[in-house]
Amino acid sequence: MTDSPLLCVVVKNAPVNTRIQDLVQFFSQDTHIHHARVTENEHKLPIFFLYFFNTASACTFVINYNHVTFFGRNLLLSMHEESKQDIVNMLFSTSKQKRTR
Repeated sequence: MTDSPLLCVVVKNAPVNTRIQDLVQFFSQDTHIHHARVTENEHKLPIFFLYFFNTASACTFVINYNHVTFFGRNLLLSMHEESKQDIVNMLFSTSKQKRTR
């Protein structure tokens, strides 16, 4: 197993002055976030990236916390595009070979 996190969750619609520590602390009671980073979009609004080791934890996190209220704003959570593709590949193999038992 690798030491790098496997999946990334994107968090949008946080208040402009939100710090990474504020967001991680808000969620720390219920989940383990490996690490987080923040960037700004073209409108100078923060976009947070939260990294998880476990696929189930990342998916559960998005399901449970999408639209949760954080300092008066409803956070918008989704899987990062690459993480979505990883899950799709895991669930729906494109292999032409049939499995035998």
